[in-house]
Amino acid sequence: MATTERCTELHNHGELVAEIARIADELGLITRTRVPMGRKIWGRQRTVDVVVRDPRQALRMGIACMFQREQGTAEERSLATLEDMEAWPIRGLLVFAGGGYSDGFTAYLRARGSAIALEELEVWLRFFFDLEEDGA
Repeated sequence: MATTERCTELHNHGELVAEIARIADELGLITRTRVPMGRKIWGRQRTVDVVVRDPRQALRMGIACMFQREQGTAEERSLATLEDMEAWPIRGLLVFAGGGYSDGFTAYLRARGSAIALEELEVWLRFFFDLEEDGA
C-alpha cells in the first residue's frame, strides 16, 4: 500500500508515530519512539515522538508528530513544537497529517524547512540520510 493511501487511514497521533517508524524501518533506518530528551522551559519532561538513526553513519534526527483530523488547536501546537525543537540536541523535523490544517498554514510550515506532510517523509528521509532510491 502506498504512503498516501496509508495517510488517509490514520486515525490518531499513535498511528502517525507508528507509520513514521514503519517508513523509516523500511528504509533500513533504526527508530526509537517516545524518547526522553531533556526538559521543557517549565521543567516538564520533553519527549520526542520518533528518533531516527542511520546505522551507517553517526547521523540522527528527531521527529515530532502532529495529527489533526478536524480544525482545532493543532496549528498553535505546531508552532510551539517548532520552537521547542530548537532546543533539541539533534536535528528536528515536524511531520503533520490529517485534514485539520488549513492550506495556508501547511504552506507556511513547509516554507520553514523543518516541517513536512507525512506523504513527503520517505523522499525527505532518503535525501537527509543519503539513501539510494529504489532501483537506483
